[in-house]
This record gives sequence, structure tokens and C-alpha cells, in this order.
Amino acid sequence: MQIYTRYLVKQFLSSTFLILLIFGICIFLIDIAEISKELEDAENSSIFIILRLSILKLPNTCEDFLPLIILFGTMLFFNRLSKNSELTVAKSSGLSIWQILLPCIISTLIIGFITILSLNPAGVNLKNKYIDLEQSVTDETLGSLLTKEDASFWSSQSNSRGPLIVYSKKVLPQHLTLLNATFIQYDKNYSITERVDSAYAIFDKSSWILEKARITSASNIKTFQEIYTIETQTNELIILEDVLKNSDQSIWTIFSTIKRLNQNGINPVKHAVNLNFLIAFPALLCSMILVAACFSVKLFRVKHVIFMILLGIIVGFLLFTTNYVSFILSENEIFNPLLGAWWHIITIILISIKVLISQEDG
Repeated sequence: MQIYTRYLVKQFLSSTFLILLIFGICIFLIDIAEISKELEDAENSSIFIILRLSILKLPNTCEDFLPLIILFGTMLFFNRLSKNSELTVAKSSGLSIWQILLPCIISTLIIGFITILSLNPAGVNLKNKYIDLEQSVTDETLGSLLTKEDASFWSSQSNSRGPLIVYSKKVLPQHLTLLNATFIQYDKNYSITERVDSAYAIFDKSSWILEKARITSASNIKTFQEIYTIETQTNELIILEDVLKNSDQSIWTIFSTIKRLNQNGINPVKHAVNLNFLIAFPALLCSMILVAACFSVKLFRVKHVIFMILLGIIVGFLLFTTNYVSFILSENEIFNPLLGAWWHIITIILISIKVLISQEDG
């Protein structure tokens, strides 16, 4: 590896790491404030539990904001080179913008692959630990659970009494066990007859065995039973596939999950979208580098430096937001998962390459 390549990689990684550190600290402090507010009424809450919850949540959040971290890191990288006139010297030495960008792009591709192969699976595991710890600290009602974005399992079932709605925030697929499960029983006229909240619900043949069940009748009479059984006419295979359909999967398990859902005639759209966006993630990071380069390469020649930096940040945020909106539309089957994951990335890469070629030739 040539000396200038090593130097560029070092400068790029140091700039990116600095932005990552700033983002991480800000996210960590915001999470502490939010979790403290959520757990302010919990009896078992403590500063150590709040800190632990914030740490468990941090990798997932940093992964979500990694495109913006790369954007700001690249702009800081070019600002450093411009400030020290190193970019001018490099151009005078015969280096093109592509030779300067190539080490950054390769480094970013490596970062992207490490993220989807290591950080993402670790984030899924830490998210499960976060849910377990949060549930051990607070006892949530159905109303508060309905406001959560991390809802893991909903299932519409039935029994001899009528329709049955099952909710659980965490599921153990290998044992078909629901943690902190809520069962809402209807009669055949679709009127609620009772609601049952339990610490654990285990599927056994044609029924759910609930432990530590808190039963609320239609007349708001509350009772408690250590063991409570609710009949269901749904079989074990359907429930298991329902669990897999709604569960979070890493890159290492998502292929087998999609295959299994397809074999049983269940639409695996959630996992198909996740898979396509994970595969496209390194390309998304590279597109952020090109966007930043378009607005940063010639900063030393531009009078309105702040305006150019703000414009680059706005375009980067638009790409970041477009990626999120495209993800939502793909999950709702408005976009094809493959099209939803790639159309905006390819578009911005082509536009950025055209702009950089014009700047290089101009």
C-alpha cells in the first residue's frame, strides 16, 4: 500500500471515529433521559439499571445513524485536507479525486460489511436483553405496550368462546413461550369478556398455559391465579410461523427464516425487506461519501463555505430520510423490496459521480 493511501485511510478513519464518538455520547445521554422518564414510576429502577439499558440500546441506535456518521466524517475528512492544503498538494501531484476517494470507499465498504455481519446480529441479541431487563423492572399495561415501536408478536386466534387476541413483547420460539403476554377474549358477538395478563404463557397442544395470571372481567372484577388455561383452536405450526414472521432476525438466520415461511405459504415480506436493505447498507454508506465529496472537495476554492457545508448536510439528510421512507413503503408492500432498497442509492451515486466528474474536469 502506498504511503498516501495509508495516510488517507488513517485520516478518514480518525475523522469518522471522532464523529462516531460524538454521536455515541449524544445518543447515550438522550437514551438515559428517555429511559429515566419511562422508568420514573418503577419501584425496581436505579441509575445502574438505566445506564445498563442505555448501553444495551446504543449499538442498534448507532447502526441506524451510521450513514449520517459517515456523511459527517467524510466532510470533516475533506475539511482537514483542505485546511492544511493537503488536497491542493495531492491534486498538484497528479492525484485525481477518485484516487483520493477510493481508500475512503474501500474502508467504508469494510465498515458496512462488519456492521451487517457482526454489529447487526449483536444488536439483535442486545435488543432481546434490553427487553428482558426492561420487563424485569417495570410491569407494563396493554395501553402502554400499544405505544411501543418494538411490538414483537400479535396473533389473532379463536376458541369455543369466540375470537382471541394474543400479544407478547418477547417470544421464545424454541419453546413457544410468551413473556409478559396479554390475552383478550371475545364472545361470539365480538364483545370483550375478559383480559388476562400473565408473566409467562406456554403453548401446550391446543391451549395456552398461563403462569401468574391477572384476570380482568368485562365488569372490571380482577382476580389472580397462579395457573390459568386458555383454549385455542390454532395449531403449533401456525403459531410458530407467526412468531418467526414477526421476530427480528440477523443476517445469519434471515435466509432460513424466509425459506421456512415460504414453505408454509406465509408472506415473509418483513424479512425480505430487512434482507435487501442489509445487503444494500454498505452501498448506502458509500453513497454518503460521494454526497459529502460533492460539497467538500472544492471548499478551499469556495467563498460561501458554510452554505456549501449546510447544503451537503441537507442532501445527506434527505438521502437518509428517503432510505427510511423507502423501507416503510417496502414493508407495506408498496415498493418491491429489491427496488425499495436500491433505487435511491443508485440514483444518488450516479448523480454524485456526474457532479464529481464535472468538478474534476472543470
